[in-house]
Amino acid sequence: MKRQFQRVSELMWWIREFSRLHLGSEVEVVGEVRNARINRRGVLDLELVESSKTRSGNYTYRLNCQLADPKSLLKSLKIQSPKELEGLEYALTGNLNFRVTQNRYVLEAYEILPYGKGSIEKRRNSILKELEKDGLYPVKKLASLFELKEPITKISVIASPGTRGLTDFVASLSHSPLLPDILFYPTAMEGASAAEEICKAIESAQAQETGIQLIVILRGGGAQGSLLYFENEKLARTVCLSKIPVISAIGHTEDKTLLDYVASLSLETPTSAGREIAETNLRYLENLERSAEAFFSSFMEIIEKCNSALNQDVELLTAYRVGRYLSSYKREVDLQTKRLLSSISAYSHESEKALKGGYKELSSKLSQIFRGKRSLTATETEGIFTIGKKIEKRLSLFETAIREVQPPISAFLDKRKEEFKESIHRLTSAADYIFNLAQQHSREYTAKIRSINPLHSLLKGGAIATDALGKPLVTIEQVERGDELKLRITDGIILSEVKEKQPLAKKLKEGVK
Repeated sequence: MKRQFQRVSELMWWIREFSRLHLGSEVEVVGEVRNARINRRGVLDLELVESSKTRSGNYTYRLNCQLADPKSLLKSLKIQSPKELEGLEYALTGNLNFRVTQNRYVLEAYEILPYGKGSIEKRRNSILKELEKDGLYPVKKLASLFELKEPITKISVIASPGTRGLTDFVASLSHSPLLPDILFYPTAMEGASAAEEICKAIESAQAQETGIQLIVILRGGGAQGSLLYFENEKLARTVCLSKIPVISAIGHTEDKTLLDYVASLSLETPTSAGREIAETNLRYLENLERSAEAFFSSFMEIIEKCNSALNQDVELLTAYRVGRYLSSYKREVDLQTKRLLSSISAYSHESEKALKGGYKELSSKLSQIFRGKRSLTATETEGIFTIGKKIEKRLSLFETAIREVQPPISAFLDKRKEEFKESIHRLTSAADYIFNLAQQHSREYTAKIRSINPLHSLLKGGAIATDALGKPLVTIEQVERGDELKLRITDGIILSEVKEKQPLAKKLKEGVK
């Protein structure tokens, strides 16, 4: 059907109304910026240009664009002058309107984002400089998760639900000997609200008081343009301020984003992130087993050294110290005995000499006194016998003293022998106690590690039930009839649907697995 217009202006106004009705939806376009300036009305004017070569010639496509509030837009782009936009690629979002008086289409944009490598890197470097000025950059990077020096048992995952990247991450994580608990935060990974949702998820994960060890941001690939949402300054600041290490795995191997620069660890794909956690837990358990073996070996070495030292002490006491003590004591006894014998010999010699002298004197005078003093002679004779008895008594006393000085050597040795046996028994009992205690601790720790491993339950015929989002199920109150469930067994996952809920007559006690 032919449409007729009486005037050119009528056609122009019709084009405007047609465009408003049929082209009024939001559009996003990418191009090279040229002729950027702020006009008299305080509006940013620029041209988006695309040059192409064809067989028929070279063509240049131009689109006029306007942006209100240019100061805030330039500030968000980290540039000072509109001229800095020229020659770089940007993505503009807005509404396409036909200007009747200007006879042209104008994109009235409200958002401008870097798109080409040059503009993105320029803005990224400006943001990193501001973060460095605020003391937030550079961040402490992790070469691997093994630097955390502990097994990964609880993580927060920020991803879009139902994506291939999330599935790949869980599949790689399933190879871990210790399956960590996952706190899932479903967020958008594309669009204007993506950065804000990710920031809120990171803040929520830090508010948890359940010992979150890692925050993993996952994205399973996508268009190159969707990476722009990870160049957000607020997102970068939130990651830098996070007390929990953040891992980025946004599934793009060619280009690095601002998020990769500020994350504690940047991995190429979600599969790599799951593999890194699994390998970290495997290395930790292997080191734990090696440490247990080294501990047992060192303990046995200490026991052997103690036994060797004890045997040496026993031999030393037997061969040297007791013998030396007895030898010293014997020398002392011999010395005292010699002194007593010397005293007795000297005393006997003097007594004998005195007796001989008295006898000679008595014999010389006996003939003179014998006749008239017989009674006196008898008295003197009795005195001599009395002196002899006294000497005999004195000798008996000396012999008794010598016997009392000699110590009871056998009783002394028996007492020391009993004390030595008791010391050996105490040392042996202490060594046995330490060895048994170490074995008990090792068995308890091994049983504890096995009990917290969900795979151990799977190998015994158990299963792990989760909802459609992968959240573990603990009670029947978490599901309703018709809900989809996932049952994980040793060799795969079974998808099922809840037909009926049957509560147990007797509820399991808390802590029973």
